[in-house]
Amino acid sequence: MLFLTAVTLGLAAASLRSVGAFVAVAFLIPASFAAAAVVTAGNVSFADLGLALLGVNAGAMTAVLAAFAIAAIQQPRPLPR
Repeated sequence: MLFLTAVTLGLAAASLRSVGAFVAVAFLIPASFAAAAVVTAGNVSFADLGLALLGVNAGAMTAVLAAFAIAAIQQPRPLPR
């Protein structure tokens, strides 16, 4: 669930095509993890933070690859002879 949420954040940031959106997501994920680590009574898992950061990157890469695929499909190709 954490990975899917992070992928969704990456896709949303990539769809905005704004560097500010990427910076905000890249800042808010560790900030919210740090806030949760301060508030919680037990130990925190840094693997969850890594998983969330990997998910954001996977979502952004998926959006970029989808944009390349759409551009390749829409580009006219010459007919073979």
